[in-house]
Amino acid sequence: MKAEILIRILSAYVYAVFPYLCFFFAIVKPSREHGIGRNLLIGAIGGTAMFCIVAHSVSRINFNAYNTLHMILSVMATAALLIAWLLSRDNSGAWRIRKRDIAVAAIMILALVVRVIPLLVGNESLGGGDARFHNFLAKGIITYERLPDTWQPAAAIRVMYPRGSHVLISFIASKAQCDVHHAFNLILAIVGALTTGMIYLLAVTIFGSRKSAFFAATSYGFIAYWGSLDYFRWGGLPNAMAMLFLCLFFFCILQNQQGS
Repeated sequence: MKAEILIRILSAYVYAVFPYLCFFFAIVKPSREHGIGRNLLIGAIGGTAMFCIVAHSVSRINFNAYNTLHMILSVMATAALLIAWLLSRDNSGAWRIRKRDIAVAAIMILALVVRVIPLLVGNESLGGGDARFHNFLAKGIITYERLPDTWQPAAAIRVMYPRGSHVLISFIASKAQCDVHHAFNLILAIVGALTTGMIYLLAVTIFGSRKSAFFAATSYGFIAYWGSLDYFRWGGLPNAMAMLFLCLFFFCILQNQQGS
């Protein structure tokens, strides 16, 4: 994968998540206590989950219709963000950079780099195991302009996968103007980095120790094989995203119990 393609895919991912990140913050008010790092992390994960739900629902009818809807949502989110910023400064603390934000961001960036380097220097690959099936579905969404219910033209067998992640791949590939396997491979790397950050927040919440959280995040991001680095071997993007969303779900429950 060329660096130019990587930058286009990252930009397309930001575009995909941006409106939902804003809507997520409309539901879950940003915390002034924890600063920008925590808020952007949970917003990005929550926004990705919301994208998968909405895009999946609309793309069952027409994928191009969702592209139009997303553009409208992005304009609305931008306008709402500007209005909120102009009318209220009460949440300024929610966007303040804290020292601990830098440490968490560094771990996440390193986790992303570790996963991206093989894509930049290695031979181009369609991915391992399940990745080929996921890319087949993602390409079908672009080709047929809707979410396919079967594996046709390969076989008239009903698709049993949860397909929210496939719409994300198709959307990013179409916006970045790249092959679907490039989008798939990089999204898998991004999900790994986001999960590393989410593990840190969960560990802080459970153990009440930033040192323990640091070791938990670094262990997951750089040492753990099963359920972390191993995703690249068999291409389990839907599984990886489900685990990421599950971590956010548990985090929100724990925060609610603690009154945060």
